[in-house]
Amino acid sequence: MKKLWLISIVLLMILFSGCDDSSTNISEADIIGSWAMTGMELNGSTVNPDTLEGVPVGLDFNSDGTATFWASDFGDDPTGVNIGWRVSGTTLYITFPGEDEEGVPITLSGSTLTINVPNWDDGITAKLIYTKAVAK
Repeated sequence: MKKLWLISIVLLMILFSGCDDSSTNISEADIIGSWAMTGMELNGSTVNPDTLEGVPVGLDFNSDGTATFWASDFGDDPTGVNIGWRVSGTTLYITFPGEDEEGVPITLSGSTLTINVPNWDDGITAKLIYTKAVAK
């Protein structure tokens, strides 16, 4: 369980890095719903799913600008962190309780949301890949 929370903290830290302005716009309506993490890359290398210990990790985006970053351990009820969010162009802005808003570049292709983090820890490039599970 300690590893689960460590991974959760690391993933939350990823969301605090970088931003990007691009000409393609993604609407908030496109983001609303439940997203399950289905992949992760660090410096272009796929991270072994066993690293996440088979624990489902996801994001639930609500239409009121709130979201929950969650992790569920082997069928238990998901536990998570409530955050604020908004989208502008191709940047997802996240606000954790008591923190300033931070933006990260995103891409959306069908039901796949990719959060790109160009400057994670010590110059590591991270890519978090989520698949839309259920529209809200």
